[in-house]
Amino acid sequence: MAKPDSTLHLLVPGLLGPIKNLDVLRPFPKFPLLERMLSRADTATVAGEDYESTLLSLWGVETPEGRDMPTAALRRLGDGGIAYDRIWIQVSPVHLRPDRDRLLLFDVEDFDFSDEEAQGLISLFNEHFAEMGWQLDAPSAHRWYLSLDKLPAITTHELSVVSGRNMDLFLPEGEEALKWHSLLNEVQMLFTTSAVNEQRENRGKLPVNGAWFSGVGTLPQVSGIQYECVYADDPLLTGLVRAAGIDAQPLDEASAMGQGSAQVVYGDLFPAVMRADPFEWSERLAAFEQWLVNLDGKNILLYPCNGAAYEITNKSKRRFWHRSKPLFDFVQS
Repeated sequence: MAKPDSTLHLLVPGLLGPIKNLDVLRPFPKFPLLERMLSRADTATVAGEDYESTLLSLWGVETPEGRDMPTAALRRLGDGGIAYDRIWIQVSPVHLRPDRDRLLLFDVEDFDFSDEEAQGLISLFNEHFAEMGWQLDAPSAHRWYLSLDKLPAITTHELSVVSGRNMDLFLPEGEEALKWHSLLNEVQMLFTTSAVNEQRENRGKLPVNGAWFSGVGTLPQVSGIQYECVYADDPLLTGLVRAAGIDAQPLDEASAMGQGSAQVVYGDLFPAVMRADPFEWSERLAAFEQWLVNLDGKNILLYPCNGAAYEITNKSKRRFWHRSKPLFDFVQS
């Protein structure tokens, strides 16, 4: 692998899927720059099978066996929260949709969901769970955080894993699982009958009628950083940067980065994967390929966040005898 002092570590969740219904794109669009880079690159296996686990692994954050990745505490810090030494769990507002004998869960990040509507649901939650001493910390309409007195005996799944899928397959597990299943049902009933959702449905909008719990843990120690610069618009990466005591630069400044080590998260592809929209995914791939043009001449370690890394160097680019394979051959369907 390229030396870390000269490498751009580029995380692109959703670059290679997984995404359904790719056949609708036939003939499959061509992405000559991406296809050439990936076909000529050296490959390696890396820790992490999704965005969160890949990113935390690169930052040296270890998760004890049987516990969550501490993404709630990190995202809260990235959203501007103070670094309290507390146990945090992320509470994400979601849309729940019945589908035959299952209940599909959807992230509402791209919904027309106002701060005022979020505050309405947050007030309901706080009032309902007041006897438990629960009060949501909500720096964002789409990301809420709950402080807990003790670590619950559960493990959870990240919202990015569950979105668009049958929520019953990803419910909390562990000794206290049934308690947290009951809490999810309680929040669903509370939100479904709320004035907020009655008004949304009267205006023809989808209801925000549930919540998802994830990322239980305390703020981890973050040290040993190898990056001279980090470019982040993502709260998880921003939280890691702040926990390490350094500053992040806006993602739109990444094209002007120098020759030192850097880390960039390019997150524009993953929402299309979560929505299982191959047309939007293809359009965003084309935009990403144009963005890559600005990185010509850099050593790149490209992480699709699927357990693999592609090393792209000036040496690998000169492997003219490596025929470019269609991007379709790399994609997880």
